Amino acid sequence: ELESCCRHLNHIQKQLNEAQDSLHDSIQLRSQLEDDLTIARSKILDLEDELTKQRKEQRMLGKKYMELKEENYTIKTRQLRSHSTTPATPIPSQLTKSLWMILGQLFMIFGWCQ
Repeated sequence: ELESCCRHLNHIQKQLNEAQDSLHDSIQLRSQLEDDLTIARSKILDLEDELTKQRKEQRMLGKKYMELKEENYTIKTRQLRSHSTTPATPIPSQLTKSLWMILGQLFMIFGWCQ
């Protein structure tokens, strides 16, 4: 009967050791998952900062675009109102280049956002 009790105790000890190993593995896995979660949260904050920066840049480009559009309208209006026999003054090429550049940047921003 003593022998049977010893075998039973050994069996219980073996199960206890397996349970401790499993618990240790679970603790390590939880630690790794917590580390991964911290990294993911950091990346999310970085992405939110980048998005905020891009939105601010988008607003600034929109304002600049509207300013240039208004300037272009003013120049064209002056040209149409001019009754002189000389041909209308062409829009400065720098203004045209700036308008196209801003349109291109707006297109890239809106393209990336979609």
